[in-house]
Amino acid sequence: MMFACLCAALAQESPAALPTISVKALKEAIKRHLQTPNTDFTKCSKAFHSLIQLVLNKGSNSDPSSKEEAWGYYKEAMDIIDNKSQGCYPEMEILWLMTKAWNCGIHLLSAGHYVDAEHWCGMSMKLLKHLSSLRTHYDTQMTAVYGEVLAKIEAQKVRSNKEE
Repeated sequence: MMFACLCAALAQESPAALPTISVKALKEAIKRHLQTPNTDFTKCSKAFHSLIQLVLNKGSNSDPSSKEEAWGYYKEAMDIIDNKSQGCYPEMEILWLMTKAWNCGIHLLSAGHYVDAEHWCGMSMKLLKHLSSLRTHYDTQMTAVYGEVLAKIEAQKVRSNKEE
């Protein structure tokens, strides 16, 4: 397990910066973390953090297709948080995932990609539910803005129906 983490760390360092190798090594590290009897969710979450950051950096903020790979890793992380970590996934990493997903959604919303924006903001709202002590700092504002996102999507649907 340490070897995969070491390979991923080295492949991300400049001047080498080999993203393809880094992604493979991080995926392997996550797989190995999850195969251990007593999963260290702190180490696993850091590997997900690095993996998601790496793949999000490859694309454009406003291009939904450049976020598809990251979306898959988000779903994996969400499955672990929901079903496997039993409350042991670090709250600061959940906050980081939530904030990154929210920012992706807001960038997509600004670019007019309403449905993709809803997916990302929706993921962020799901992650919000897993926060404990930090939840009160984000709940009200995120809920209000998420309502605006949903309203924009609905307005777009109405406009599309009128055009047909």
